[in-house]
Amino acid sequence: MDQHSPHISSFFDDELNSLRSMLLNMGGIAEQQVQDAFAALLEQDLSRAASAISQDKQVNALEMSIDELAVQIIARFQPTANDLRTVFAIVKAITDLERIGDKAEKMGTLAPVVAPYLAEINMTDYLRVMARTVQIMLHDTLDAFARQDAVAAQEIIRRDEHVNGEYDRAYHALMDHIQKQPTTIEKSLSLFACMRAMERIGDHCTNICEHIVYRVQGRDIRHSTTQHLGDND
Repeated sequence: MDQHSPHISSFFDDELNSLRSMLLNMGGIAEQQVQDAFAALLEQDLSRAASAISQDKQVNALEMSIDELAVQIIARFQPTANDLRTVFAIVKAITDLERIGDKAEKMGTLAPVVAPYLAEINMTDYLRVMARTVQIMLHDTLDAFARQDAVAAQEIIRRDEHVNGEYDRAYHALMDHIQKQPTTIEKSLSLFACMRAMERIGDHCTNICEHIVYRVQGRDIRHSTTQHLGDND
């Protein structure tokens, strides 16, 4: 921002800080949505299912507000290099946060059917392990974004392999159950949708962490293998 006067640069910094604060606020709501959805599924607390559903409107509204402010910042200040990467990283991250909210809303909607079914077929433990992994992953992702910690972001990306492994174990257990009791296919498909939603939250955390690395290091690692995440050349 060297091309601007100190006054304009200060105003730009204020706007950029507002953008970051709005993103973290959006992330906090999405995180609460996920916690509520998991509680609804695993503890059969259907009041929290309703909360996971209702909060999605707040997430969607914040996404639109952040998009609008980002466009205004680019139009008014024409940021370059590092500042432009910051704006782009935020715009991309809120798309993933909005989708995380959508996944939580879906789980909340399906919870009245899936929660008792989980207990009935003794699969709660499979999802409990995956839910805990995803929940910590999301919390740490938001923390890494707040601190702009590219090293932490790359470590979080590696955790998605654990989420995928836990998803595979739950998937095979569900398929075994369907083979033994094909009449449960309808409820099983709803359970599968919840499992898939959990797994996708891990994917969206990975995407946000990739945006962090791009913002901090200027590297696009979206198609890198986990073995090469630390490479800088």
